[in-house]
Amino acid sequence: MTMRLRSDLVLVKLAPPKTQTDGGLHLAHVWTEAPSCLGKAVQLGSGVRDVVVGDVVCFSARDIEPIDGFPTPHVLIRERAIAGVVELGGPS
Repeated sequence: MTMRLRSDLVLVKLAPPKTQTDGGLHLAHVWTEAPSCLGKAVQLGSGVRDVVVGDVVCFSARDIEPIDGFPTPHVLIRERAIAGVVELGGPS
């Protein structure tokens, strides 16, 4: 599905819920009442300046609008509501 976004909106694909710990234990109950606060930017409005497609962004669950019609969970969020971009693979 393609959308024409308003200038300040970012379409974000949410990170899937974690069903297993890093040590290999399977989680019996996955908490899914609130969406993840991380996701990948997949489409941008024309006025978005500080985020690029592919960035992993962090945001508050109260600032999002869920979108139906995708096989995986997606949300819309205004650029100003994005708390930051997660730098993957950088120095620690």
